[in-house]
Amino acid sequence: MTAPADDDGPEWPVEVAPTALLRAAAWPVETLDTFAAPGLTVRAAGIVSRVAALAARRPTLLARLHAAVPHVADPAARHRLLAVRRAVGRGDAPWGALPVIGDPELTGLLAADAADRTELARSRAAFEAEYAAELARQRHALWRLTHEPRFARALVLAHREVARHWAGAPESAPADKRRRRTEDTVLRYLLRAAGRPTPAGAWAGWHRCG
Repeated sequence: MTAPADDDGPEWPVEVAPTALLRAAAWPVETLDTFAAPGLTVRAAGIVSRVAALAARRPTLLARLHAAVPHVADPAARHRLLAVRRAVGRGDAPWGALPVIGDPELTGLLAADAADRTELARSRAAFEAEYAAELARQRHALWRLTHEPRFARALVLAHREVARHWAGAPESAPADKRRRRTEDTVLRYLLRAAGRPTPAGAWAGWHRCG
């Protein structure tokens, strides 16, 4: 490396260092692609959007229901309308059959609200099933990736007790409190190994350049 010349003299050589130490994450960052779940993310976004739509509609619908109750003469219909109003105010769970009222516009609003709540309940049930399946898949993937010999040796240096427990852990095991805690710790080490070099040399590769 040379410094630029100035008006007083020629260029002069400057040696910064004879060699350099290059450090890099020991596992490729693509390792973490195993833990991506784009389909689950899309479904979760849809649920959030539908919940927001129901929440935005709630004040107007509650006001319309409040105004409509005194005009319903039939006691059973009034009782049903009050029950619907309470359900609308409580949250976003389905509230059942439409009440019979003589207001076509309010009936239409209630029908749309009921349909959205039913669809939201279906989406949540589907999400829960997909989430459980995806969690099981990722738990198995974590076990396979982190029982690789190089990772296992690095884990011994980083946390001997966790390494001992994890080495004897079966691939398929109930997700009890201890297992979840161990998996969380091991996943953090995997994220470190694939994401960045750290002072813990077992999680970083190095090469002398020069």
